[in-house]
Amino acid sequence: MTHQTLTQRLHALFRHAEILHAWRLRRELPLDGWTIQRTGESAQSIALGAAWTPTEDDLPVKFSLETRVPADLGEAELELDFGGEGEAWVWHEGREVAHLGLNAYHQAVRLGTLTAGEALHVRVEAVARGFFGEPQQPRLARAVLTEREPGVDRFTLELHALLEAARELETHEVVPQLLSIAEEAVALLAWPSDTQEVLGRGHPGIGRGATGVWRLPNFPKPRPLSFQARASAEQALDYLHCELERLRRRYPPVGRLALSGHAHIDLAWLWPVAETRRKIRRTFGTQLALLERYPEMTFNQSSAQIYAWLQTDAPDLFDQVAARVREGRIEAVGGTWVEPDGQMPSGEAWARHFLYGQRYFEQHFGRRSTVLWLPDTFGYAPALPQIMRLAGITGFFTTKMSWNETNTFPHDLFAWEGLDGTRITTHMFHNWGSGAVAAGGYNGEIRPRDLLSTWRNFRGKQLRVWGDGEPTSLFSHGYGDGGGGPSRENLERFQFLRDFPALPRLSMTRVDDFFRGLPTQGLPVWVGELYLELHRATLTTQSRVKKLNREAEHRLVEAELVTCLTSLVGRPSLRQRLEQAWKTLLLNQFHDILPGSSIAEVYAAALPELEGVVREAETICQEAATPQAGMFSILNPSLEPRCAPVLIPGAVAGQKVEGGGLIPVELPPLGVHQVEANDHGLGHHTAGLSPVTAMQMGEAFVLRAQDGSLEAQIGPDGTLHRLICSELPCGSEGVLDGRGNVLMAYVDLPREWEAWDTATAVGDPGEEVGGVQRIEILETGPWRAAVRVTRVWRSSRIVQTYRLEVGSGRLDVETQMDWHERRTMLRALFPLRVHTRQATFETAFGSVVRPTHRNTSWDAARFEVCGHRWADLSQADWGVALLNDGKYGHSTLESTLGLSLVRGPMWPDALADEGEQRFTYALYPHTGNARTGRVAQAALALNSPLMLLPGRLAPPTLRVQGEGVMLSALKHAEDGVGLVLRLYEPYGAHAEFTLACAQLQDAWRVNLLEDPIGEVPLETSGQGSQLRLTLRPFEIASLRLRFGSPTTGQTGPG
Repeated sequence: MTHQTLTQRLHALFRHAEILHAWRLRRELPLDGWTIQRTGESAQSIALGAAWTPTEDDLPVKFSLETRVPADLGEAELELDFGGEGEAWVWHEGREVAHLGLNAYHQAVRLGTLTAGEALHVRVEAVARGFFGEPQQPRLARAVLTEREPGVDRFTLELHALLEAARELETHEVVPQLLSIAEEAVALLAWPSDTQEVLGRGHPGIGRGATGVWRLPNFPKPRPLSFQARASAEQALDYLHCELERLRRRYPPVGRLALSGHAHIDLAWLWPVAETRRKIRRTFGTQLALLERYPEMTFNQSSAQIYAWLQTDAPDLFDQVAARVREGRIEAVGGTWVEPDGQMPSGEAWARHFLYGQRYFEQHFGRRSTVLWLPDTFGYAPALPQIMRLAGITGFFTTKMSWNETNTFPHDLFAWEGLDGTRITTHMFHNWGSGAVAAGGYNGEIRPRDLLSTWRNFRGKQLRVWGDGEPTSLFSHGYGDGGGGPSRENLERFQFLRDFPALPRLSMTRVDDFFRGLPTQGLPVWVGELYLELHRATLTTQSRVKKLNREAEHRLVEAELVTCLTSLVGRPSLRQRLEQAWKTLLLNQFHDILPGSSIAEVYAAALPELEGVVREAETICQEAATPQAGMFSILNPSLEPRCAPVLIPGAVAGQKVEGGGLIPVELPPLGVHQVEANDHGLGHHTAGLSPVTAMQMGEAFVLRAQDGSLEAQIGPDGTLHRLICSELPCGSEGVLDGRGNVLMAYVDLPREWEAWDTATAVGDPGEEVGGVQRIEILETGPWRAAVRVTRVWRSSRIVQTYRLEVGSGRLDVETQMDWHERRTMLRALFPLRVHTRQATFETAFGSVVRPTHRNTSWDAARFEVCGHRWADLSQADWGVALLNDGKYGHSTLESTLGLSLVRGPMWPDALADEGEQRFTYALYPHTGNARTGRVAQAALALNSPLMLLPGRLAPPTLRVQGEGVMLSALKHAEDGVGLVLRLYEPYGAHAEFTLACAQLQDAWRVNLLEDPIGEVPLETSGQGSQLRLTLRPFEIASLRLRFGSPTTGQTGPG
């Protein structure tokens, strides 16, 4: 034998494997006689190789074939290799019915053992879209009945896996011995060399070089291998196994990976939701067949919404899935309704994701999930550890933090500590074997490349926490987003590689079992949010869906509150309507819908759905009051006393504005006030309030409270030149350090991922938006004053109305925009006189503090961050908050606050953010810090103002008092008995809460799933019962309240 380098030997062996691959099939029998049927049309014949036309609405096209198994096959294990050039679903009707998926990773479906002459009826439902939704020019490329050559097929697969291992192990001393074993095994093959027999296998071995041949020969029909050749393949296979067993004793496996099958299915992204529902059916059909064939295999799938769709769309398939879940082979993981965005949902929305997700799993499968599964979400809110714990979750899995573009996240096995101090065991793995982070991660292949990459990158193996246990990383394998999940080839490779020399030892696992086996003591601790240094523009893109998300979150909470304070609480149909509305909102919080990273068709559906949620919630509120002509009820939906103007339609008193009269109303927490539109005395009881006014002074326009508490000056350029608050020590200089509400436009062309990323930050060069056409006074008081600024800039029109309302303490900037700019980021900037090095931002169930400087690379990377309804800059004695009613992208640099308003990315939706936009943001100066300045309460008042309901609403008998406590929800209990009150502390301080009600019978602390934790003692008096509660910093507290006596059955406080 000539001397060859290891590289040359490896290359030669790969050539052998390539040639052997052509012999893996014993027979290939083309199937002709297909028909094709489009929706609404009759079936037509279609020949093999013929093109077919997709439907305009991308509905599936149906192929059908009725034939018989050829007579010369005898009895054989057969597969269908169908190439319609799109994702497909196959039905095989015969001795058993199989629902199987076809795609680029599952090109053949197993039909089972069939007999010559047996009827064969196959139907295929195909969509003319590529793997990521790309339009195709499809044709019926192939339809072949195949019979595998089992020994050759297995030897080829295992030889290739061995060679991949040798390549990946590189300089390891086992490599020369692996190659020797492979060479000796190949030498045992008694392979045909007859010209016609070799040509019948399609010129194997030419590979890519075939395209350079002037004219290829005619290839005869392939012949089956001889008995001698098949026997030699079995002999080579046995030799391979024996020699590897010997080698394993000298070079045992290194490390351990626990494998879980997975198919990450984006509920919408580069395809609409309707196609997702078809991907789900195809994926589960494929996995059920593999689970039947491979008894060790496990498969996990998150999102109750996925199972609910399957239950509706394919009940028989769902029943099979449910049986596998109950058996433990399929794991319903995650516990949430969908895999939502990790930053933008409100705290109450997170509570509902777990409530509805876990209840669905328990109802249909008899078990809850204990691991939150969010591998693909763009950052994670710091309250999540506490939320998880309260939802029965003890472990958290992601891979996304490995995508950081600046700093390497330091841990892959750690305790994640949340806002309140709750810690959750967290694990992620780094599978970079494919060479591209985006292509690897959770879409793993059982190949040496991916396995070694994951083990080598696993930093947790170095921790001194394992004791006598063996360090182990999770490894999810399977092709996502319609790829169908794990494949036959990967599962065959698992059998071969599970104890392979010098590779990690492999075992199949359930995700929850893996987490139960992890060490929990002594782990490194990561405190606070998991900020992803990438995809920051998802906080701004598709701003309409974000605005509607915010509206829907608040309107649903208000609708539940109203039903709980009235007799409506006992109506099951109403509870069902509310639950369905919540689930529609939760679906649209999916991590490619709410972030704005989907195609236009997704938003063509999402926006009307969210508008429908808002309408439904408002309708439910309108149904609450008893109708009475000319009578209105005003409800304060918060735990804070409120004073604010309310627009009364047709009111004869008050400040005349479009639509009626503006009347200031003062209400206690959860208070109700009745008004009549024809009452001339409306508003007289608020005469002690200081009126507001608007005037022009030279070139400036001024909004002013008459008592001097707040004054705003708008300059001729439309920006805010001065904002003075008499309560603050900055005096007549005001809170601004220069001009405020400066609209800055930035060229916004990131390196890649247009909808996801932004290349701009506060402090970067940009263009100030000018184009002021007109400034005018709209309202002059006494209860509301307003100045409107109209701009035309480039191709867009921006109308902003500065408003000052009595009692609000804030300056609103109501914005209407007709946006027609591409690849442009628009921000509103507010330079402030506040001296601070940190800013506070609202997050789910709390607030998070971040630096305003860029001292370190970690600080600099946070140039665009998530904030919900408010962001605040405060020094020791005063501060300024920036409030909003539908924005999430914030930025700070030193003492400048920025709010990202709108973008214009071109991919995947070329018209993202195009057209009409409506939103409001506000400046709110205050004494003290965010807590003493009651910033959260001010932001709530902007987002959830006093509610006007037509008719008469009886005042509730609940009396509440809670300094610094926020109401998350007052809802009906899921079992229909009593109410659930959810509260939280938003600033990081202790807070006291008191509730009193004459009918209050008992109260229990419950978790987010409404399981009891412990009874809350009641204080009783002649006026009824009262409970007192002390909340820890950032604590979420849920109380189950029962009212009335056991004999009355009353469930509400009304």
